[in-house]
Amino acid sequence: MSKGPLLDANDVMSCPHRVALDRGGPQAAAPFIPTVSIERRRREALAQRESVRTLWESRLDLVAPRGAAETMAALQRGAELVWQPTLPDDLVSGRRTRLDALIRVGREGTFRYAPLVVKNHELTTAASTRRILSSSLDKPRPADATWVGGVGIRRATASIKKDFAALYQAAHHLKNLGHAGHPAFGGIVDRSQNLWWFELAHVEGPLSWRDFDARFAQRRDVLQRRDAWENEGSPFPTTPFWHKECDDCAYAAGCRRILEERNDVSLVRSSSFDEQVLLREAGIATRHDLAQLNPDLARRSRQIIMDPAAPLDPSVVLGRGVDQLDELIYRARVFAAGTFLRKVDVAHVACPTGDVEIDVDMESYDDITYLWGARVRAPGVDGISEGYYSFGHFTADLAPQESRIFDEFWGWFNDIRERCTTRGLQFRAYCFFASAENGAMRQALDRGATSNRDDVENFIASPDWVDLHEIVKRVIQTDGPLGLKVVAPAAGFHWRDDDPGGENSMAWFEEALAGETSSRQRILDYNEDDCAATAALRDWLNGPARELPHRDDPDGPWTKA
Repeated sequence: MSKGPLLDANDVMSCPHRVALDRGGPQAAAPFIPTVSIERRRREALAQRESVRTLWESRLDLVAPRGAAETMAALQRGAELVWQPTLPDDLVSGRRTRLDALIRVGREGTFRYAPLVVKNHELTTAASTRRILSSSLDKPRPADATWVGGVGIRRATASIKKDFAALYQAAHHLKNLGHAGHPAFGGIVDRSQNLWWFELAHVEGPLSWRDFDARFAQRRDVLQRRDAWENEGSPFPTTPFWHKECDDCAYAAGCRRILEERNDVSLVRSSSFDEQVLLREAGIATRHDLAQLNPDLARRSRQIIMDPAAPLDPSVVLGRGVDQLDELIYRARVFAAGTFLRKVDVAHVACPTGDVEIDVDMESYDDITYLWGARVRAPGVDGISEGYYSFGHFTADLAPQESRIFDEFWGWFNDIRERCTTRGLQFRAYCFFASAENGAMRQALDRGATSNRDDVENFIASPDWVDLHEIVKRVIQTDGPLGLKVVAPAAGFHWRDDDPGGENSMAWFEEALAGETSSRQRILDYNEDDCAATAALRDWLNGPARELPHRDDPDGPWTKA
């Protein structure tokens, strides 16, 4: 069903092609079946909103209107907090606004309100020279906020940009209705239920109000040209390009077919819409076109003094406008070569080995580690049994068990380490992305585990603890992602589960709590396979990976027609 002529905040942040197709176009939408991970994120987001609503209901005069008429009545009588308001469609500006809440901030003839959004992700990070206004949920108004130093907005992810887009959209709408605060503030409740306030005219970093307005105007133009396509036979106003939003888009399959047929450059992960425009203006339309550019010149583009009278190398010109163009070139070369590539000389493609090797993986739920798994390889070593070992707990009462589970795992694990030391054997342990395992170990100690903290810290800092992710990141060039599920298949490894993944395992854990014994075994099999995957990956690094082409080879397979 067509969405009609109005734009909401999500439209403003969406792919222009998707915005046009949503109103009817040459591509049909396919039924979108949300993955287990998406469903879980939706449930968590809903639970977060309900938690905040419950708190506000107990402490504020909260009203939850049904529809636009009740929303306007609530604003006109000065309701303190309006939950999930429905603002009447703004037919003049072409705006439709839905958001989580409006908080009354004053009265100037009419009651004035500030928009609030409630999110289930983190918004801030440590930043010694920055500060943000914050207030408690008990007093959720900018007038009650104080400056919190040492924090700034996190890297501008799509989610964070959408947060600010929702605030700008609501602020515009409130102004047109005569209910906007002066100056316009907007608030974001983050995953930890911190409430952060922003004067919207002065937001720096993720998305400025000016940028939002420019995007809104562009999407309005797209809709007008789409109407001309429908009514006057004009060309359709947009064309597909591949980007992160495509992963959960109903038009993805159709767009992918179109883009694959023309070997479109946007299939190289990941560039922005504006960067795609620059590439195409320079004649870089396909993945093979991109693979031919010079990554070294792209890297050094901002240090090269350009002679306006001399021919301009596109690698230099584009390197000044396309972020990390050299990495995009290498990713295109992976596609053109049909294989991963080496970043380093053959002699440096290697993973440390040991007489006794243990691959480690853990599983968590709600920030609590409920399972430690390990796979032992000790060929020819007497007294150490090879195979998979697990230490876990599968009941709802997780928190008291976390430290006990870790102590059991660490006691077994450290015993093998000590026996190797006594017998003069080289011990090595491996994981993929050590910061996760390191954090889980330290958290268990902080929460009451009785294992010796110095032993744990000495192990973490030792060369006996090998992070496969860091090695892969240093020596292997992929076409984008560097996750275990991406790189282990290159080593010939395949998971038994049809849909392996950390987020999926959380859903399986919920099923196990509900009594599904098969889900418990599914988790154990998945954990064992993760351990086996790192073993396969390090064997590959010490052998077949050395045969990969180098990404800077002047005669690499991407140079051939």
